Amino acid sequence: TIGKGLEADSEGYDGIIVIGPFNCLPCRISEAILKPLRLQRGMPILTYESDGYAVSPSFLRQVDVHIQQVLEHAARNLQPI
Repeated sequence: TIGKGLEADSEGYDGIIVIGPFNCLPCRISEAILKPLRLQRGMPILTYESDGYAVSPSFLRQVDVHIQQVLEHAARNLQPI
């Protein structure tokens, strides 16, 4: 997770979502490392810990906002040919 997150800019990604099992230490460590770095570079990042239950409507709204942020990031990075 960390390696791919660090290479996201150079690989052409415009946003990151980190998904992991509930209370997973490696997922939390990934978030702790990636979130400040991605925010520093202006790349949207969203983290979700799944407990196996249905995804809550409040998190789905966060996903919608994240998608908009990713689209805005992509639009800023478009360069005319």
